[in-house]
Amino acid sequence: GGVRWYNYAFEIFDSVLNYNGETGSWSSVIIWNDTAGKVNYTGGMAHNKMVSVGSILHPQYYGFNALYPGEMVLPTTQPYSIDTLQLFGSYNFNPAKSSVVDTLVISIQSGGSNIGVNQWTNASAPSLLAHYGLGAGDSFRCANFVYDSVRNTGAHDPSGTGTAPVVFKYALTSAMWGDTLSNGMWIRNVGLPSTFNVAAGEIVAASISFKSGDASFPTNVAVGDTIEMFNGNYKYNQWRPVVFFRNTGSTSTVIDWANPHYYPSAPWAPLPAGRDWNEGLYKTLPSYLNGWDSSYVPMWAWSTGGGSTASYLQHIALGFKVTCAGCTTVDHTAVTNVSAIKNVNAFPNPASKELTISYSASVATATVTLTNSIGQVVATQTVTGGKATFNTASLATGNYIYTILANGERSTGNVAIAH
Repeated sequence: GGVRWYNYAFEIFDSVLNYNGETGSWSSVIIWNDTAGKVNYTGGMAHNKMVSVGSILHPQYYGFNALYPGEMVLPTTQPYSIDTLQLFGSYNFNPAKSSVVDTLVISIQSGGSNIGVNQWTNASAPSLLAHYGLGAGDSFRCANFVYDSVRNTGAHDPSGTGTAPVVFKYALTSAMWGDTLSNGMWIRNVGLPSTFNVAAGEIVAASISFKSGDASFPTNVAVGDTIEMFNGNYKYNQWRPVVFFRNTGSTSTVIDWANPHYYPSAPWAPLPAGRDWNEGLYKTLPSYLNGWDSSYVPMWAWSTGGGSTASYLQHIALGFKVTCAGCTTVDHTAVTNVSAIKNVNAFPNPASKELTISYSASVATATVTLTNSIGQVVATQTVTGGKATFNTASLATGNYIYTILANGERSTGNVAIAH
């Protein structure tokens, strides 16, 4: 068994992965419990639209399981549990209102893709697909979950079979005002009311909303009081979640790695290897983006206008502490000799025109795949003779991971391609 923290926002821009030299940044956004308050946006003061943020965790996907040496590996065959969330943000305050107690309202639920899956085709959303360079016959798909307008949290989709969300509150008091790191980031480990159990193969959805405890805030939307002040002193307390985003806006790069949910095949076909359901979401009121009234808005839908480079990939920094009693910890930096696969050799290393991977196994048939550093499977073979040979002349220079799968067991190793 094992315990591991998962945080997709950090995985996106982990220097270990070096996504084609991409760089990322982090910032924070204001979420408020209603739209009455005004916020100082880039274009000036305007009514707040963000009332909640969401995160979907897919801990079984390739990036988590294959790119971090020594970490716990969570396969789709193993159930797991979550007992703690790790929140990253900034808690801004009005020092004159030390008696105010604010609240974070948090929800967590699990299910298969039926937590809520959004799917677009060229006919249903041509502008969205065109923005990502997709055309007729292509499809675009991402995980999502519905919105509870009463509690301002995630809700259960009655058309799905996932679990009902567990909703709980976390109090923010004046004692937490100074609880920040030197870079201003506020980090708290928040224990769930009880251990949240997740069935094998399922993903998790969580939402975070802020509820002001300041009774002096006007309830009349027409008043439009400001949540923040121009002089830097906050009139009302507020909690801002940290959001990670990529710095460049190249749509070709988005399709290459930052769009794990796109594939031009049958709309409901299984996810290709290396792709995943991890997703960052906002809830906006009023729902001004294509009628997202009853659902959180996945980040892929934000960039239909083609203007914001930050919107190509955003994810709140939310950590999930996962425990899996039946999981193992695998060191992917070296070949793992399991009972079914032995004597693995990859040569030449580095390879230029051709790469051969040989092995001995206790079963006749094995599948050998070659994956690049961003989780894309670039070649695969089903072999019976204990050897797979790949033509690498057209592959880009860089580091690759090969995987041999036989009788439910696997062996992995690293190889370089240089031209």
